[in-house]
Amino acid sequence: MQITKEKFLIFFPSALIALIPLFLITGPFLSDLCVLLVGIIFIINLYIEKNFAFLKNKFFFIFIIFFIYLLFNSVVKYYDIHNLRTSIGYLRFGIFFMGVFYFLEKKPEIIQWLFFVFLFCFSILIIDGFLQYFIKTNFLNAPTMDGRISSLFGSEYIMGSYLSRVFPIFLG
Repeated sequence: MQITKEKFLIFFPSALIALIPLFLITGPFLSDLCVLLVGIIFIINLYIEKNFAFLKNKFFFIFIIFFIYLLFNSVVKYYDIHNLRTSIGYLRFGIFFMGVFYFLEKKPEIIQWLFFVFLFCFSILIIDGFLQYFIKTNFLNAPTMDGRISSLFGSEYIMGSYLSRVFPIFLG
């Protein structure tokens, strides 16, 4: 099977979207990189297809208003140009959200991929958490500290937070 440029520009970001739950376990770098790449490839696809009608929806309009509000608030209220950098950073999330809808329209099997990635992540984290609780060490040979379980998150004790925040998305 030969992969063309058009197939790559749809398949690669679709795979990145499906791998986000796994990237969240590894830390902020890969998940932020994924958000950025999906957004960039989304914009490239819109430019190649000349399909800018996809941006003419309520969400994008509301997001642009909110983004302008953030920029205005950063400049006027705080009088600090460094806050402007933070506000501009939020632009990637709106573009990522639009990109997710775009790629879901092009490749609906992303939902199935997401299901299996969530299932894999939850299974590994829960098995590793039980292993760390009962044996006092996990897959990576990291011991428990003060009886707290970190699982694959290393020194950060956020396994319960991750599971509780991501599990409703998995159920949906």
